[in-house]
Amino acid sequence: GIFPNREAVVRLVGMLLAVLCAAGLRLGRAARRAIVLTAVVAVAAGVLARTGMDQGHAELLHIPFGLLAAAVLGTIVLTRDDQPRWLMWGPTVWIGALSYSLYLVHEPILKALRSSGLLPPVGTTVGVLVTAAVLITLAVIAARIVNMLIEKPVMQAYDGLQRVPDRYAEVGSEPSYSRIGSDPSPA
Repeated sequence: GIFPNREAVVRLVGMLLAVLCAAGLRLGRAARRAIVLTAVVAVAAGVLARTGMDQGHAELLHIPFGLLAAAVLGTIVLTRDDQPRWLMWGPTVWIGALSYSLYLVHEPILKALRSSGLLPPVGTTVGVLVTAAVLITLAVIAARIVNMLIEKPVMQAYDGLQRVPDRYAEVGSEPSYSRIGSDPSPA
C-alpha cells in the first residue's frame, strides 16, 4: 500500500491520547459534542468521496479515519462528566467484553474474505458498506467463540486464586453501575 506505516500513525495517536488522559486533560460537554459531530460529518464525507477514487488515493483516507476514531474515543476518555449512558447499555457492554477477541479476529477474517473473492470490489461506497456488514457479522460470531473458548479460560487461569470477583465483564451480563469508577483491586 501507499502507507505501510499507517498502523504506526494510528498507534502513535492512541499513545498521545493516553498521555493527554494521564496528564489530566478533560473536555467539556460542548467540546465533546463538537468533536463527535465533526467526526461523523467527516467520515460520511470521506466514505462518499471514496466512490470516485482509485485504490491508491482511497487508501490515503485510512489515516484521517483513524484520527477521527481517536478523536471520538478522546471524547469518551477525556470527560469531566459521567460516561455517556450508551456506554452502559447492554449491547455496548456485550461488545466491549468481546473487544479484545474482535481485535484479534477481524483482520484475518477480512483477509480471508478478500482473498477468496467473497467481498465486493474495493473503493466503492457500496463495497465499503457490504464489507462492513459482512465483516462485523462474522467477526462478532468468531469473537464470541474465541472469547468463550480461549480468552475467558486463559484470563481465569492467569488470575488463579487471586482473581477479583467481577473484574471482567461477562459477555451477556448487565453492566454493574456500582463498579464504574471503583477500584478493582482487592481490599
